[in-house]
Amino acid sequence: MNMPKTIAAWCTILFFVVFALDAFGIFGNEIVFGLLAAGVAIFTFLGK
Repeated sequence: MNMPKTIAAWCTILFFVVFALDAFGIFGNEIVFGLLAAGVAIFTFLGK
């Protein structure tokens, strides 16, 4: 498996990791969800 090369890809992966941890009640913070979702949108738009 190749490592992601863009910041947007890292934000996407981290978003789903945090989402999965929240499903098990281990970690869940709305601020983290919002920052990662904004990171995906912004860095995808910027192309980074």
